Amino acid sequence: MSLTKLGLLVLLAGLFVGLIQSLIAKSRLRKKLRRYDALDDKEAYQRQLESSIHLLENEQESLNREIRNLQQQFNDLDAKVYLQSIDYYEPKYEFISSDEYLLRLKDIKLQQDRMQKNNQAYICDTQWTVGDSKRKGDKMINDILKLVEISFEERCKYVIKEVKYNNVDSLKNKINKAFEKYNKYLKTLQCRIAEEYLQLKLIELDLQYELEDKKQQEQERDKEIRKQNKEREAIDKARLRVEEAEERERLHQEEIDKIRQEIVQAKDEERKQLEMKIHELERLVAEDRSDRENALSESRRLKSGYIYIISNIGSLGRDMYRICMTSRSQEEVYIREMNPTVPFQFDVHFKIFSEDALDTLQMLHQRFDDKRVNTVNLRREFFQVSIDEIETAVKEIQKKSGVFLRIDEFEKSPKAYEYRQTLATRKKHRLSNTNEEYSEVNEIA
Repeated sequence: MSLTKLGLLVLLAGLFVGLIQSLIAKSRLRKKLRRYDALDDKEAYQRQLESSIHLLENEQESLNREIRNLQQQFNDLDAKVYLQSIDYYEPKYEFISSDEYLLRLKDIKLQQDRMQKNNQAYICDTQWTVGDSKRKGDKMINDILKLVEISFEERCKYVIKEVKYNNVDSLKNKINKAFEKYNKYLKTLQCRIAEEYLQLKLIELDLQYELEDKKQQEQERDKEIRKQNKEREAIDKARLRVEEAEERERLHQEEIDKIRQEIVQAKDEERKQLEMKIHELERLVAEDRSDRENALSESRRLKSGYIYIISNIGSLGRDMYRICMTSRSQEEVYIREMNPTVPFQFDVHFKIFSEDALDTLQMLHQRFDDKRVNTVNLRREFFQVSIDEIETAVKEIQKKSGVFLRIDEFEKSPKAYEYRQTLATRKKHRLSNTNEEYSEVNEIA
């Protein structure tokens, strides 16, 4: 635990002790008031005691306010300590693509190279001689600085290579410590690694981290695009099979119509052959229609699906919704798979059947893009938005998109049965504890 947190805890404990002492003092004053009931100057003494009680009550309220303020500070500090414990990193550059990071990294490395070539990275601030020879003195210093350069560069290279999402600050600390250590050794020779050069190394570390993070984002995005393209490709193939079956049916039907015209002029033997041909073509037309219906059914199956809009106020808080898609019509199976990952069960607010579920999902996601909870991983489909806004968006898409939407289920308020039961149980325990504390105070009084 940090010293700051420990200090806050000590201060909170002191305030609680003060509060208890205030309550005890009030109880003693009331006892004294009862003890002097029979005195002639009871009224004057009573006013004096009531004034003292009033002052103590004001002091108690002041202590309560101070406790609330310190509790808030404690909670804020707890959040900061948590962020430090996971080595939270706040992006500094936020370039759009990994290519931009690569260009910036290249520029930083060129700046480092220029500083090395101009003797601005590893510096000696004095002229050394060896046996009255400046040349030998320069060679000695150059050799020493070269060894330091090789060692420091390798250290930085190794550290930067190890960068991950949760270790940026600790790696910066390693580079800083190496910088301080080498400069401590070089101080006797009045040599040093330049502070400006250190800053370039730290910038390189930040850029390398953000580059790796951006690459991960791009991989996730490309994976999602490939998945969508695969789904679109399957839909396109099904549509092509429909068109091919329709074209075959049209050609076969045209041939049947043509033969029927020829039958009018045909003689017996020729008529029989033409009728046999018609029977064969009618069989092919029936096959074409069957192929077309199967392809249409496959196309509808691939495109259609269910949009679920779900919440979990016990685990995620209010106005936090997941807008997701599945081909499953049985919501209890789909939702049940999510429930083990969170303390409370998800509630379904919308269950929407769509003829083109992927397109409908994209329209909803685009509508609330600025309200995404996770702006890094777009596959995390949670949005900070009200149910009224979602309802409006669904109705507008239903009217304007031209896609068939059917709202199978709509529940505006979350049931949150287990969460509400948990709150009720906690409230019951709190009331029970409060009654016990009240009884103890009465006993003191």
